[in-house]
Amino acid sequence: SNELVSLEGLEGITSLQELYVSDNQIPSLEPLITLSRLRVLIIQRNRLTSLKGVEPLSFLTTLDVTENQIHSLEELKRAQQLKLLKRLTTRGNPMEVSTEFKLHTVH
Repeated sequence: SNELVSLEGLEGITSLQELYVSDNQIPSLEPLITLSRLRVLIIQRNRLTSLKGVEPLSFLTTLDVTENQIHSLEELKRAQQLKLLKRLTTRGNPMEVSTEFKLHTVH
């Protein structure tokens, strides 16, 4: 467990391909928008409420946001344009216990 409260400062590491920052206090992915070569992002057990900032990460193949604070299924639409994304893990977020989530997974 670390005490990171932001991803700011990583913007200049544009060749970064994998980032593992689980068990922190990170509230936003937005500082990552310049990391266009990022392929793997594991950010479990943080304070994310949104996937805003993931849209420009076009090489992302794996995104794991397990046990954050993402409430809305609308946030998952931000990952839809990531054509190379093969694995999106969202378990343990509040949206999973909502009726809205259950209805969408049935259809």
